[in-house]
Amino acid sequence: MIFLDKNEFPSDFPKSIKEEVISELIISDWNRYPVAESQELIALIAQLNSVPTDSLILGNGSSGLIMRFLGELSKHYNRIVTPNPSFELFDICPKLFDLNHITWDFNNELDYDYAGFPRGKNSIYVFCTPNNPTGTLIDPIFVETEIANDPSSVFLIDEAYAEFANDSYAHLTQKYNNVIVLKTFSKALGAAAIRLGYAMCSDTIKNQLKKNDLPFKFSPFTIISAKVLLNNFEKVIQPRIERIIEAREKMFHTLNEMLLEGDVKVYKSHGNFIPIRFYNENLKNEFIQRCTDSEVIIGKVRNSPNFFRITIGSEKENTKIIRIIEGLVLKPICISDGV
Repeated sequence: MIFLDKNEFPSDFPKSIKEEVISELIISDWNRYPVAESQELIALIAQLNSVPTDSLILGNGSSGLIMRFLGELSKHYNRIVTPNPSFELFDICPKLFDLNHITWDFNNELDYDYAGFPRGKNSIYVFCTPNNPTGTLIDPIFVETEIANDPSSVFLIDEAYAEFANDSYAHLTQKYNNVIVLKTFSKALGAAAIRLGYAMCSDTIKNQLKKNDLPFKFSPFTIISAKVLLNNFEKVIQPRIERIIEAREKMFHTLNEMLLEGDVKVYKSHGNFIPIRFYNENLKNEFIQRCTDSEVIIGKVRNSPNFFRITIGSEKENTKIIRIIEGLVLKPICISDGV
């Protein structure tokens, strides 16, 4: 089975990285509670993002932080605006916390509809950049203008895929008191198994968000793994990210050249995935059947039955997806090495 549905990294870490983690785990004390906050880990994350250490909040994946933060913020705000479509938690949490949920829909080209932005005071605004599942980047001038013009609201910027776009708003957390930037180790760092995410924000918001924080959130495995990965960021992590970006661009251009105009459209993405939309029901059904027959699982988009998200996989997996789609169109295409 080929899993191209969760935007996971297609390859595991080198054996040397795992051995380094295991060697540190062996000498750690398993009979003791782990440290409440690993200052060494916090320092490494702060250095990576060029922010002060006291601006950081760590959590069990960015999903855990999203639920924690929206639960706390719902005590002070009753209106939330989220992109649509976007990460499914941004649909679930407003219902869970009884928030007035307003969606900010993308246009037909999967761009942010800036003219239709639903402004309102005392709101929670969620910006996702790159957005999942559209792969869209948000305009930085728009973001800072909205933040500066509405100090009554709080702005949560989800950057789960930002490393694939070399794009971050972490610096705004040091300029404004109403900004939270979320990141995760699950996507670009390729460490979904360690369940670690983090947020950057001002002291004002941090004091509010940490009220219900729990001690001993992380096992030694999580803390040690994260430190090892960050200490090997330039040597191991960054080249892996660059390979995904290169494969994504090749996949986009290959599919864009072969798809039938008017029937299927592939969109430019800044994440580790490719969005694809079908305008022909028969082709869509054939695509689903071909994926099923080939034991390939792809991402489906909530409330959008004709819209799919394909994770960038290994070279072999990417080629298989291209072959599946190639069978839907009239024009065969030569696949170059390295796609």
